[in-house]
Formats: sequence, C-alpha cells, structure tokens
Amino acid sequence: MAPCRGGNRIKEQDSLTGLDNWRTAKEKITQMLDGKKVENGLLFYIDLDDFEEVNEIYGYSAGDETLRSIGAKLQETGCRDSVAARIGGGEFLL
Repeated sequence: MAPCRGGNRIKEQDSLTGLDNWRTAKEKITQMLDGKKVENGLLFYIDLDDFEEVNEIYGYSAGDETLRSIGAKLQETGCRDSVAARIGGGEFLL
C-alpha cells in the first residue's frame, strides 16, 4: 500500500466486499496494460440502478449482504489474472 498525506495508509480493498477498491483496480489494470500489446480482453461494468431502494425497503443489513454476495460471485467468476472491484456504492467492475 502506498502512504498518503499524514502518514496514513490508503486502503487497497473495499471493507464490505473484500474486493479491490477503485484506486487499486486502476493501478492493477494500468500495470497489466503498460508496455504490452493487448490482443484480447473483456471489461464488465456493473451498476445496480436504484440500489439505495434496497436499503430503504429491506434495511441496510440486507443491502450489505447483497453487496457481499455480488462481490463473492465476482471473485468466483474471474480467472487468476482478473481484477474484481467495487468502485462505488452499487458499482462493480470485472
């Protein structure tokens, strides 16, 4: 992890899902692509539209469990070199 101002360390993972956060995902993808000719690849961007309604209707614990479940599925789906990340409230990439 890289230090930030004040000597604090920047988190590499989303604390709820255990997936990479946006900063870490961006760094990993940049490293994968730097200096390489990419012949093929795939990027999934997943946005759970109106996800805040899940929290409002079913409660935050149900919303958190849903996000953790999605995170686990993304980790299972990816291959060894995949980057799985939660990049926002209900936004993920693989």
